[in-house]
Amino acid sequence: MYNPVWRRTLCVIAAVAMSLAGPLQADDTRDYLFGEADKAFARAQEANAKFLSPRNFKRAFTAYQRAEQGLSRSRNLDRIRKDIDESILYFGRSVKAAKFADVTLASLIKTRSDAEKVNSMGYAAIQWQRAETRFRQAMTNLESGDIKYAQKRAREAQAIYRDAELISIKVKYLDETEKMIDIADKGRVRRFAPRSVEKAKMLFAQAEIELTENRYDTDLPRSLAKEAAYEARHAIYIADLREYHRDNRITGEELILEMEKPLIRVSESANLVAHFDQGYDGPADHIILYINTHQGDVQSFQNQVQVLELEMDERIAQINALQAEIAKLDVQLGGAARDKSLLAQRLEAQARVRAQFKQIEIMFPREEAHVFRELSDVVIRLAGMSFPVGNADVQPGHRQLLRKVEDAIRVFPHSEFVIEGHTDFHGGDEANYILSQDRADSVKAYFISDMRIAGSRISAVGYGETRPVANNETSAGRAKNRRIDIRIIPNLDVPG
Repeated sequence: MYNPVWRRTLCVIAAVAMSLAGPLQADDTRDYLFGEADKAFARAQEANAKFLSPRNFKRAFTAYQRAEQGLSRSRNLDRIRKDIDESILYFGRSVKAAKFADVTLASLIKTRSDAEKVNSMGYAAIQWQRAETRFRQAMTNLESGDIKYAQKRAREAQAIYRDAELISIKVKYLDETEKMIDIADKGRVRRFAPRSVEKAKMLFAQAEIELTENRYDTDLPRSLAKEAAYEARHAIYIADLREYHRDNRITGEELILEMEKPLIRVSESANLVAHFDQGYDGPADHIILYINTHQGDVQSFQNQVQVLELEMDERIAQINALQAEIAKLDVQLGGAARDKSLLAQRLEAQARVRAQFKQIEIMFPREEAHVFRELSDVVIRLAGMSFPVGNADVQPGHRQLLRKVEDAIRVFPHSEFVIEGHTDFHGGDEANYILSQDRADSVKAYFISDMRIAGSRISAVGYGETRPVANNETSAGRAKNRRIDIRIIPNLDVPG
C-alpha cells in the first residue's frame, strides 16, 4: 500500500546523505550495505581478534562472507542484511574479547610475541606447534568465560613458548654469535681490534650465564648476544679498515679528514656548518641541539595529523550511518527523529572532547608529557616521570608534574581515567607485570590521598614490558619505558 509519509521520510534521509556524500552511484550499493561491516572487520583485524577471539571472529567472518556471496548472486536483500548485522555484532564482540584477552592474558601474548621474534616456528617447530595449540585453547576458554581454565592453558602455553624461544636463541643468536667471535678471535682481527674482540667475548659469556641462571627472562640474554655479535662484526670491520690504511699507506691526517666526512654530511642536511678545530664535540652538540629543537615541531605536526584523522573518521561514521539508513529501507519516522537527536548529541560530545584536548595539550611542555588521542580517549604520557630500575615509588620530584595532571583531569569533570604502569624489558615477565602494577597503584594512591580525587573514577593496570615506546636496547630507551600513562575516558553521554 502506498504510504506518502514513508516515502517523504526516505527522500529526506536520501537528500541528507547525498549532500554529505555526493550523488549516489549504482556501484555504491555494496558500500551502503557493507560500510559498517567493513569498519567492524577492520577494527577486528587491528585488534588481532582472529587469534585473540577465534570463535567470535570466525562466526563474524562466516556471516560476512555469506552476505558478500548473497550480494554477488542477487539473493534476498533481507537475508543479506541479517548476515551483515550478524557480522557486525560478532566482529564487535571479537574486538571486546580481544581487548579483554590483551589484558587478562597479556603475559601469554608477550611470551608468544618474543618467541615469534626469534623465529621459533622455524628453529623449534615442534615446540611452537604445541604452544600454539595451548594458545588457541586458552583464547577459546576465555571467550567462553572459563577464566580459570584459560589461565591454566595460558601457563602451559607460556612454558612451551619459552622452551621454543630458548632453543631459538641458542641457535639464532648464541651459535651464530659464537661463530662470529671465533672468526674475530684469530690473527689480524685480534691484533688490530683487541678491545672489541674482548668485549664481544665478555658479552657472549654474560648471555650464556643469563640463559642458564634465569631462563624465564630471555630478553636480556638475547640483547647481550646481539650486542656481542655486533662487537665481533665491529672488530672485523676495524681490522679490515686498519689493514686497508696500512696497505695503502694512508696518513693519520688523511684518516682524520675521512672520519670527519659523515658529521659534515649530517650537519649539511640540518643546514649547519661543522667546524673541527676543537674536535668532534662541537659539531656533535650542534646536531643534538638541532634534533632536540625540531622534535617538538615534528611531534606537534604528528598530533595535528592525528586529530585530523580522528575528525575524518568521525565524519565518515556519520556518512555511513546515513547511508545505512537508505540501504536498509526500514527506518520508522519516529526512530529516524530519535536517531537524529542521538547523532546530534554525539557530535556535540565529540566537539567538546576536541576542545578539551586542545586545552590540556598546551599545558605540558614536551619534556614533561606527550598528550595525544586514541579514538575518544585522551592519553597523557608522562615523559617527566621515569622510575628508577626496580622502583615503584612516587618520587618528590614527580609531584609538581602530577599536580598538572590533576589540573588536566579536572578539564574532564565527568570522566573516568586509567593509570597505566609500564617497565623496561629487564627482569622476568611476571616480575615486570607486578612492578608495573605497583607503579600504577602507587600513582593511584597518590591521587586519592594527596589530590582528593574519588577512587571510583580511577583504575590502575600494569602492562609490564609489553608496550614499549622506546628502544629497550639502550639505557635511555629503557628509562623512557619505565613510565606512567594516564588515560582519560570522557563520558560522551553527559553534557559539559
